[in-house]
Amino acid sequence: MPHLISIHSFRRGTGKTTLTANLAVLLAQTGRRVAAIDLNLAAPSLHVLFGQDEGHMPPPINDYIWGACDVETCVVEVTRQMGVLGNLFLVGASTQPSHIARMLRGGYVTHLIGDACQELIETLALDFLLVDTQAGVSEETQLVTAMSDVALIVSRLDKQDHQGTGVLVELAKRLHVPYQGLVVNQAPAHYDETAVQTHFANVYPCAVTVVLPHSQNMMTLGSSGVFVLEYPADAATAVLKKLSHWVMAPTNL
Repeated sequence: MPHLISIHSFRRGTGKTTLTANLAVLLAQTGRRVAAIDLNLAAPSLHVLFGQDEGHMPPPINDYIWGACDVETCVVEVTRQMGVLGNLFLVGASTQPSHIARMLRGGYVTHLIGDACQELIETLALDFLLVDTQAGVSEETQLVTAMSDVALIVSRLDKQDHQGTGVLVELAKRLHVPYQGLVVNQAPAHYDETAVQTHFANVYPCAVTVVLPHSQNMMTLGSSGVFVLEYPADAATAVLKKLSHWVMAPTNL
C-alpha cells in the first residue's frame, strides 16, 4: 500500500524542504518507487536541492492546478542524477513571482491539490509520495494532512516554534492521521537527545521520532545538493536513516 508522507512546520526556516529531499533519496535507495512534490507554493525550492534548473524542467504543479496540463506532464525523473536503487521522481512548483502571487490569491480549486497527490500515486505506481507543504496552517495544509498516512512535523529548539508546533500536532490528531512523528531539527551538539525528547514529550501529545543534530556540513552544503549523498558518514545522515526506517514501518511511539 503506498504511503503519503506530509512534511510540515509552523514557521519557515525549520529545514522542512531539506528533510523532504533527503528522506525521498533514502527511501528510493531501498529500491522503492518514490516521488517528492513541492506544494510549498508560496516559497518553492525543492527542485534546487535536486539540482534541477527550473527553466529546463517540465511544467510546474501550478499548471495542473490551473487546469493547463495533466499531472504526469509535471513529473521529472531524477533517479540517474541521484544514483538511487529504486525510482525517484520530482514534481516542482513555479518560482515566478506572478505565479506565486496567483497562488496566494487563491485562484484555484483547493481539492485539485489532493487530486494531484492521488493521481501521482496511481500514475507512477508509487510506494511513497512525500509532500513538502507550505509552512503554517492553510486550507491546502489541512487537505494534505487529512490524506496523509504519516505526518512529520518539524520543529526547532526555539520558543517561537513551540506554540505553532502544538497547533500542527493537534491538527494531525483531529484529522485522524494514522501516524504522527515529531522531528526536532538543528539541535546544538551540547544538547542531550534524551533530555530533548523528554522536554518535547512534556509539551506535546506526540513523541519525538528523531532529534537531528546541528551539522556544520549541512550548513556548508546549503541547498547545493542532497546531504545524505554528499556526507554519508555524517552523524546527521545516521539520524536521517533512522527516520527513513521509521517511515517504512511507522509506529505511534
